[in-house]
Amino acid sequence: MALKHGVLQNKTQINFKHLSTSAYVTSRKSDGQKKISNTELWNQQPINEEILKRKWGWIGHTLRKPVSNITRQALFWNPPRNRKVGGPRHTWRRSTDKEAKDAGMSWEQLKKTSQTRVRWRSFVAALCSRRNQED
Repeated sequence: MALKHGVLQNKTQINFKHLSTSAYVTSRKSDGQKKISNTELWNQQPINEEILKRKWGWIGHTLRKPVSNITRQALFWNPPRNRKVGGPRHTWRRSTDKEAKDAGMSWEQLKKTSQTRVRWRSFVAALCSRRNQED
């Protein structure tokens, strides 16, 4: 059954299409669609673990940059005033500080560890696995 523009289908028809034996995923690098199996689709990492891994990967990348780099300076910038009423209580910086503290690392230790990519990757992998076990 082909989808027609502007025609509302009932919910059972739409859900049935999602339960098929394979799924199509559009990739940025490929020209078209890439067919993947359902097992591959459902056996992916949890999204919170993927976000944590990418976040700490970016932090390591930033810590390896020269001290004069604006991105590295922004990583350690602390706003001079308190938050406004209605502003978020938990900031990205606070969550990062808490995760580093839970891992038993100070920012000086993180700077030193990030200089070696192999050590940094093992640190991030351990951080993600530890966090996954707590959840």
